[in-house]
Order: sequence, then structure tokens, then C-alpha cells
Amino acid sequence: MIDSFFPTLIYRNNLGPLANNEALYQKALEVRKTKNPTIIWDSGVYNSLCSVDIRDDPLIHDLITMCKLCIHEYMTEIKGLNYKDIQCRDCWFNVYEKGDYQEIHSHAESHISAVYYVRVPPKSGDIIFTNPTHLTTAMPIDDNGSIKYTPGNSDILIFKSNLAHRVARSQSDDLRVSIALNFLLIK
Repeated sequence: MIDSFFPTLIYRNNLGPLANNEALYQKALEVRKTKNPTIIWDSGVYNSLCSVDIRDDPLIHDLITMCKLCIHEYMTEIKGLNYKDIQCRDCWFNVYEKGDYQEIHSHAESHISAVYYVRVPPKSGDIIFTNPTHLTTAMPIDDNGSIKYTPGNSDILIFKSNLAHRVARSQSDDLRVSIALNFLLIK
């Protein structure tokens, strides 16, 4: 008999008109133009993580509030731990040009992570989650241990921060913009 003891649960929703995607898109381009990024990835994809704290921007503040509501729904559904507060640890813009991708990584210093998709042109890169049971030397990472998700505009994904993921190479001539957010659950 085979039992599934460790399912990987990911919250998925579309926030639709609740978020002002055009204003978020313009803000991402403005930040990208005015703030020099600290390149921390081999892929060279632009993100604003180490160059500017965007949490206090009113547009981002509204998105964080929506994310907290979604995280509460996620934690209720998975019967997660009890907590008193949800705090946004950090968040940043990701701007992908043609050829950009994101290496496999996780967000180990947080509890819950989210990705909000501002603008996703066709063929601009799926997010790929790796099955945690494949992250061993005995079972190297391959596409059989992965789940691909093709996001759309206004989609939000919420998952445990230790879940390894990456973004496939963009084949689009148009920019793909997302916002990554990390949260702490305060007991």
C-alpha cells in the first residue's frame, strides 16, 4: 500500500479587478528604471528585492492586505497553525524580459510566500514547483518531480515558503511582471 503523507498544498485564485494591475505595472517599470538592482541570480532577471522596500507604497499596501486575507483563507483550509497576526516580511517586483528565467529556490526565512501576477504575456514563463520528495541526492530534480502552472493576469499563488520553485525562460517579446511576497505567521 502507498499512502500520500506529505501533500503539497498551493492556494490559487484570481483577484480580478481588486488590484490595479496597470498602476502596479507602471510602478514596477518606474522602480526598475530608478533603482539599481543588486544582482543575486545567475539568470540576471531584474528584481527589486535588495534595492528598494516597496511595502509602504499605497498600491503595494493594498495588495498586501488582499494577500493577508487569502493567506488566512489558505491557513483555515489546510488547518494550519494558530496565529495572531500575519506580517509581510518583504516583497519585490520581478520584471522578466525575453530570455529571462529564475533558478530553483525557496524562501526559507519565511512561513508563507505568495506570487501575484501583474502582467503575464503568453509564453512568458510558467512557474514550476518541485516535489519536495525529489530534493535528495538519491532522487535528483527532473521534470517528473515538477508541476508547471501557467499564470494569468491577476492570479495569486500562495504556498509554504520552503517549497522549491523556479520560473521557466520567457519566450515573449513583452515584459512579464510579478510581485513576490513573503509572510511571517506571528503566534
